[in-house]
Amino acid sequence: MKKSLVFATSLLLISSLLFSGCRRDTPITPEQEEWIEQIEDWYPDDEFTYNGHTVGFLGSRNESAIMIKSGNFPDFSFEVYKKNGELYSTYPGAYHKKAVEDYYKETLDGFFRCDKLKVEYIDPRTKALPCEYISDDEFLEKYAVKEFSVYLTYKQGSSIPEQDEIVPSILKYVDSIGCDCTIHFYLNRASKDKDRETQITYYVACKEDLVQTLTVKEGNDPTERPEVIVDHVDIQTALEQHT
Repeated sequence: MKKSLVFATSLLLISSLLFSGCRRDTPITPEQEEWIEQIEDWYPDDEFTYNGHTVGFLGSRNESAIMIKSGNFPDFSFEVYKKNGELYSTYPGAYHKKAVEDYYKETLDGFFRCDKLKVEYIDPRTKALPCEYISDDEFLEKYAVKEFSVYLTYKQGSSIPEQDEIVPSILKYVDSIGCDCTIHFYLNRASKDKDRETQITYYVACKEDLVQTLTVKEGNDPTERPEVIVDHVDIQTALEQHT
């Protein structure tokens, strides 16, 4: 009897939390409408619409933060809130994403042999930053981090570089950008069936002048453990060992 009572009480509590958490959204406040107007002033090349308040634990609404939709990035919603009198949003990361990718693509020039090279910056929409407009150069200096993926694609019938060619190139590259990076290098051969078919993946993580790890893995099997090539070695020693 006691167990049934405890179960019923627990079920009632969970139901009440779910019911209260999934309550209807409250209307946008006049101040929050001004937030959107301000963002439109900062980014006149885009259009923004209110998309509700942010949703937290068990569907509860955070009435101090809103979500907005962007005309330039229609597949995503961006959080906006005020902190210490300043507007913060996840939008600036998406706005400057291409500029960051173009910048890192330029830094890769001359280090790798391939038929096509593409850079994908880490998903920046999860990090809220001061929302006021700044230039691409300012964003790169203040907020860009060296965490991205590099796709090296090779034509059908061409050979993918061997490890003794790629590893020195990776080490020389991370040394040139000052280490402090986390980068995946995906070596792919072009396929008729897929835009890119991963053949070999190299992963490097550096902190200051230390190469914390450099690994390689063939294929796409998530259960396969990568081979460790460099493990906690300073960059100059790693260069001497692999060049």
